[in-house]
Amino acid sequence: MTNQGQGLIVNFVKLEQEALSRYPAARRNWGRVTDTGEGAWRVGYCDGSETRYLPMVFARKQDANSARDAIEKELDWSGSYSEMVKKAQRYGLAKIRKVMLEALAW
Repeated sequence: MTNQGQGLIVNFVKLEQEALSRYPAARRNWGRVTDTGEGAWRVGYCDGSETRYLPMVFARKQDANSARDAIEKELDWSGSYSEMVKKAQRYGLAKIRKVMLEALAW
């Protein structure tokens, strides 16, 4: 799933805790898969008025769905930052700098 040849680029950035407290609705509305209009797919969060997208591009809708499901399963919002890094690395998400979703850090 993390192979760039499969159309997946995974690039997480840290989300500060204050962003979660400011935008709790985004946390609850995770995982919208959207067509970019150019035959690619992206995954985002919606807070009811605006959708923010992960810094990932997927060649196929199946890859976007798989990534969404994997991230949702493996990266829960509890625990320390280092615990989340370990979870993501164990799952094999490539080139993780930090393990929170840019989409929430508005």
